[in-house]
Amino acid sequence: MRVAHILLSPRIGGAEQIVAGLNEHFNEVGIESKVFYLDPSAKKQGRLRRLFSLRRQLIEFDAEHVLAHSFLPSIYSRLARPRSSSVHYVLHSASDDYRRVGLQLIERLLHVRTKSVIAVDAKQLDVYKSHFKHTPKSVVINNGISAVFFPNEDERIRPKTVVTIARVANQKRPDFWVEVARLAETEGFELVFEWWGPLSGDSSVDKFVLLNLPANAHYMGPTLNPERVLAKSDISFVTSNREAGSSLSLLEAAAAGKPQLCSDQLTLASELTKSVVRYESINPDSALNGLKFICENWVESSANAKSNAELVSQTFGVKRTAELYADWLRHSS
Repeated sequence: MRVAHILLSPRIGGAEQIVAGLNEHFNEVGIESKVFYLDPSAKKQGRLRRLFSLRRQLIEFDAEHVLAHSFLPSIYSRLARPRSSSVHYVLHSASDDYRRVGLQLIERLLHVRTKSVIAVDAKQLDVYKSHFKHTPKSVVINNGISAVFFPNEDERIRPKTVVTIARVANQKRPDFWVEVARLAETEGFELVFEWWGPLSGDSSVDKFVLLNLPANAHYMGPTLNPERVLAKSDISFVTSNREAGSSLSLLEAAAAGKPQLCSDQLTLASELTKSVVRYESINPDSALNGLKFICENWVESSANAKSNAELVSQTFGVKRTAELYADWLRHSS
């Protein structure tokens, strides 16, 4: 079996991490797997060049199955699909890509070139299906994480570092992160807030992590090693209120045994709830109270998160996820 993974570009992000894990495991078990990009370099290609380049690569690779990861790669993959290839659209975005009628029409036309739809979260699949009377066959396969995430052996007497690992984007609410950090500084919390992740390139969004930050908040830049960042941190602060229930940031922090602060708008996988404290999604005071609860109950909060880490690693390991993908592709042939 030959499997081609299609991504927009070789950037740092959740979908890219998942694809790297799937690609590695597929090749380990004898499935010929390769990653292709619409824009292989930093420079964007034109639409026709993207289309013809992708079609040529798929023909040369002789892909039996094409896993098109996210919205834009899914459009090009289905248009460029050789007759010998089956395209499976993998939904990664926690936001609704089909709110606009025009995009619904395009997707409806592309259904005839779609073998299946794979979602990483049941709610995400429900939102997708709600826009269409009929859809291709579908399945939910949760994200998978690497085995490099595990709890620290050492114990801190009190928490110090609150970490957010995410791309700087409106959906991730960097403005909310700044508000909470500023409140924590005003209230005298001895906490340091760190944001790790690539910038968006949009100055109206990036400014929140680059300009006029309180003294306790720092933008750290992108990272290729989130496991090292988590190992040096104490609390994971998930700022978005639109994440998949098994998003990588949630799973990785849980596997690393970190207490997490999450919006009450997130629908979490049951395996994650033990390590999570909720806050009211648009209320920075509520988020601060959540941090206060974790800090005041640090020994218990840390112990609960660490005791749950092995379950998360076993349930959401990338090996298991890759096996589910492989089974789905075989049965869809």
